Amino acid sequence: MLADLKALRAGAIPTEDGMLKDAPVLDYWVRGEFPVTCLVGGVAGHPTLPGKGRPIRTSDLWLLSEDHSCARTLSRWYRLGRPFETVHEETVLS
Repeated sequence: MLADLKALRAGAIPTEDGMLKDAPVLDYWVRGEFPVTCLVGGVAGHPTLPGKGRPIRTSDLWLLSEDHSCARTLSRWYRLGRPFETVHEETVLS
C-alpha cells in the first residue's frame, strides 16, 4: 500500500490496465464504520471471496476516488461499481 500511496502522491492515476488490473469490483457500495472507515457492498472477482455480489465489509479505507471509480483499502484496490444510492433509484424507476 505504501508504494500505491507514493505513486498517487506523485500524480499516478489508477487505471484498469495499471493499479486496478486485478482489483475486484465492489457493487452497490457505501462507506461504513467498523470502528474504522470501510466500504460495504457486493463484491465480484475477489481473490479469496468467491461469488458474484457477495456482501462484504472491506478492510480499512485509505482512499476513495469516485472520479476514478476506485478505492484503496488496507489490503487491496477495488474498482467501484454502482453506489448504494442507485438501488433506490433503480427500484423506483423499474
